[in-house]
Amino acid sequence: MTTWNVHKVKADHNEQFAGAVSQMNTKGARFVDWEAITLFYAAVQLVDAYLAKTFNEHPTKHVERERGKPRGRSQLVDQRMHLIYTDYRQLQSLSTIARYFPDRQVTTQQVGRLWSKHYQNIKAMVDAVR
Repeated sequence: MTTWNVHKVKADHNEQFAGAVSQMNTKGARFVDWEAITLFYAAVQLVDAYLAKTFNEHPTKHVERERGKPRGRSQLVDQRMHLIYTDYRQLQSLSTIARYFPDRQVTTQQVGRLWSKHYQNIKAMVDAVR
């Protein structure tokens, strides 16, 4: 089972990459979609760190059922981290749009809100259990 530290290192790694993509975007690059995607994956690792440390839960899929009980990451966030569920879903939704809907544009304003509000809310909740 992956530990808190392993998830946190991966979250930091993904956050740094999202930051690097953000810097490229401020210099005229057009990778806002990848910024949203990598920021979501940083949030996934933060959520996994929290679930591992606090509840000894280790989801491997976003949505999953095991013996009739919800066990996927999204379900566990809703059940165990309800205060940041909306934040998590905002990151997940924009990442999904960026990956699977090429006809829909991800904007810098949307990604800016992911950084300043949604990601920060998740990070604060996770950091509080150190």
